[in-house]
Formats: sequence, structure tokens, C-alpha cells
Amino acid sequence: MGHVPSNNKQEMDFISLKDYLASVRQAVACHVEADVWVRAEISELKVNGSGHCYLTLVEKEESGKMNVCAKAAAIIWANLYNMVAPMFESVTHQPLQRGMTVLVRVSPNFHEAYGFSLIISDIDPTFTLGDMARRRQEVIDKLKADGVWDMNHEQQIPLLPQRVAVISSETAAGFGDFINQLEHNDRQFKFYWHLFPAVMQGDGAPSSIMAALDEVFVHAALFDVVVIVRGGGASADMLAFDDYDLASCCAQFPLPIISGVGHERDTCVVDLVACRRCKTPTAVGALLVDCMEQAYARVEDATLALATGARQILKEEKNRLATANMLLAKTVPLALAEEKNRLTNLCAALRVAVSDNCKTAEASLQHSMITLKSVARLMVRSAEMRVGTQIPQLSHAVRTLITSQQSKIELMEQKVDLLSPQTLLKKGYSLTLNNGRVVRSANDLQKGDKIETIFADGRRTSIVK
Repeated sequence: MGHVPSNNKQEMDFISLKDYLASVRQAVACHVEADVWVRAEISELKVNGSGHCYLTLVEKEESGKMNVCAKAAAIIWANLYNMVAPMFESVTHQPLQRGMTVLVRVSPNFHEAYGFSLIISDIDPTFTLGDMARRRQEVIDKLKADGVWDMNHEQQIPLLPQRVAVISSETAAGFGDFINQLEHNDRQFKFYWHLFPAVMQGDGAPSSIMAALDEVFVHAALFDVVVIVRGGGASADMLAFDDYDLASCCAQFPLPIISGVGHERDTCVVDLVACRRCKTPTAVGALLVDCMEQAYARVEDATLALATGARQILKEEKNRLATANMLLAKTVPLALAEEKNRLTNLCAALRVAVSDNCKTAEASLQHSMITLKSVARLMVRSAEMRVGTQIPQLSHAVRTLITSQQSKIELMEQKVDLLSPQTLLKKGYSLTLNNGRVVRSANDLQKGDKIETIFADGRRTSIVK
């Protein structure tokens, strides 16, 4: 409404705030289109005690996902919410929640006391389902582009996966089901498990699970497999397992990961990158038990095959031995008879040869004795002649050697006398002993030492003062 300018505030035209906002409400009702389909993201959602659902809808800039370029409050009245919410969840397998992108039919509403809001009259769940699928596919495409999609698929679950790192909530029913499956298996296989606690739902779940994986990585040498399990619950809890960072961490983990985080109808990205996926924690436990069963069956098969093979070999060897015994029974008597005849012939030939050799050797020995006697007599005569000519020379040489050695002995005796301590003592020298050792320096003695002095004509004992 117009007014006439005036310098007097008392004379100015004005209207009340209520009247002004009523005109705004009328303008909104007249000029803003109703029943329009709008795409927006739910940033806040709350259902009050009366059943009305209050939301905050936002739109973010494409260039920066965190920058909000539009924001509005919205309401779904209780009678409508009780119909659209179950229908939405039945289609998407997710309840309405913050972070979802939705397509809603809205009409503008402006109230003088509560301001502007949008009244939601319908929701298209197929749009949200498509958006969720699109986001999940974007994560999958990014993992494949990064080259990590198949890394954990290539891990092999060991033949005996007994050492298990478990990532779960300690209070989760699924964790209890998994442990019960391991510890109460029919064959009483022994498993060694350790829990790495983590938050398994909500916004903090991805970072909590990745922290648990980091801790497992530090002790990776102690484990054969990693198991990620959670119990039942709302399908919304599955959104955490579509997180790119968590899926990338699982895909690149150096141990095989077995996931049991969803329902049979739900498959998350973590399921897709894990080495193996099971629909429930109980199924994960059954898988590990089955691996042990297969190993046990292989051992049993190998044992049976070994026993069968051993029996077959023993049977064959027994037959071969029986055949050898038969052949031996036939050939041994023949061989013994042949060897006996050969030995008889050798003995006869040996007797003849020995007799001939003895006669020849006797004749040769007699001839040698005659020859030896003649040679010996000649050698004796020759030696007697040489000795007779050498005796005078030998006698002279011996006398000369004895004289020379006697002179050397006398010279050595003189040197010994000169170097003898007794000779030195006779010249006036003395020899001092301390505990049987020669004292060579005054520094070798201390006050109170008992010393012995040796002279040429006797010994004396002294005390050092």
C-alpha cells in the first residue's frame, strides 16, 4: 500500500505486520503455482508426536556439493505420511531419511505466524530408487576406474581359515549368531577369533569400520580372513556400506574379506568388492565351517586313497615275492650243483699245480743255496781284507777326535768356573734373596721384608728397616 511522505512520524501511514504478511500469503496463494513436482535433498527430517513429518529441503550447487543454493521447510501431514512412508519404503527398501534426494509434489504455504513452507502431497519413490542406484553405480564406476574393484576378489580364502578377525558391534545380534555358528559346529572345529569393535550403522559407521580395518592391518600376520558382520535392522542402515572410502578400503585390504552385512534382498557395494559375500552373519559362520569341512573331507579322501594304495602295493609286492620264491626254489639247487662241480674241478687242478710248483721251487731253492754259499764266502774274504787295511787309519782318527774333544771340554770347564756365582762371591760380591727370588733393585724391597744375603763362606738373614 502506498503512503504520503511526511516528516512527522505520527502522521505517517502504516499497516500492522499481520496485515502485511496476510497480503504476502494472498500473493503467494495467487501467484505461486501449486501441485508442482520438485526435486530436492532432505537435509533434516523429524516426525512429531501427532504423526506430522517436518522436513527441511535443500538444493546444492553442482560445482560444490556442500554449498546450499536453496532451502525450504516442508510438511507431510500425518494422514498422508502414514500412507506414503510405507509405500516409499516398500519400493526403495529404505525409509525416508536425511541425505536422500526425492521428487515431491508440493504446494506453497505461507502463514503469518510460521512463515513459508511447502506442503507435500505426494512422493515418487521410483525417482529416489533411481537416484540411489545412480549414486551406487557412481561409486562402483569410480572403484573400477581406480583399478581396485577386483583386488579383494583375487584373495584366496585359506584351506584352514581358523584365525578370524571380526569387525562388528559387540552387542549386535548378528555378531552373537556368527560366533555361535563357529563355536558349536558339528565336528567341533577350533576357530580363533578376535573382535575389533565398530559402529555398524549411521553416519559414523564408515569411518569406524575403516578404523577397525586399520587396526586389523597392523596385526594382519595373525589372521587368515576378515569378517564384517551386522545383525538385521532397517534397510537404511545399509547406506553406510555404499560409502566409496569404505568400499575402496575393503577392496584393497591384503586379507580376504567375507561380508555379512545385509539382508538377502539387499546388496551393498562392500558386498560387491569383498572376496566373498554371505546374506547373514550365520551364513558367514557356516561358510567358514564349510571350508573346514571341505579340508577335512580332503584329508579323509587322501587318507582313504593312501590306505587303498598301500594295500594295493602290499598285495602286488606279496605276489611278486611269491613268484620270486618259486623261481628261487628252482634255480638255487641247479646253481649249487654247478658251483659244486666247478669247485671240485678247481680243487683237482689246484692240487696238480701246487705239486708241480713245489717241485720246481725245491729245485730252484737248492740251486740258490749253493750259489749263495759261494757268494757269501767271497764277500767275507773281501771284507776281511778291507778291514785289515783300514784298522790303522781308524785308530789314528779316533785318537785325534778324542784329543780334540778333551780340549773343548777343558775350555768349557774354564768358562763355567768364570761364570759360576761361587767365583763371583769369592771376589767379594754377595747375592740377596727375598722369598727365594733375587733382589735386583732397592725398589723391590719394603719395610719389614725378611731378606737373605749369600756370601762366599755362608748366609745371613736381615730385616729391612
